[in-house]
Amino acid sequence: MKTTKKKKSGRRAALHIGGGVVVAAAVTGVAMWLWNALVPDIFGWSRVGYWQMLGLLALVHLLFGNMHGSMSVHKRHHDFHKRMHGMSREERREFIRRHMHVFDCDENPTDDAGKKE
Repeated sequence: MKTTKKKKSGRRAALHIGGGVVVAAAVTGVAMWLWNALVPDIFGWSRVGYWQMLGLLALVHLLFGNMHGSMSVHKRHHDFHKRMHGMSREERREFIRRHMHVFDCDENPTDDAGKKE
């Protein structure tokens, strides 16, 4: 019975990988079509081929792909403050002390040695 689960898991992984390849190919094709339909007429730049567009998309992802990470940090910060709403000053202080690792601070959230009373 374990081999059946492994086969199903392997098939599922293959489908996910295959689906990812199909989606990447479709996105590249659409981006290439949009580029070739708009950019040469607007800016006078050259038309691009499929592999050039794939490389261009990879370059853009490498340069700008993590920009959404800064937004997620902002969202986590907002959610952090939202959770503290209605807490007393002491409850907030303890909550912050326990959750400092979320914001990549150097403090150890379990270290009480530096805690001011």
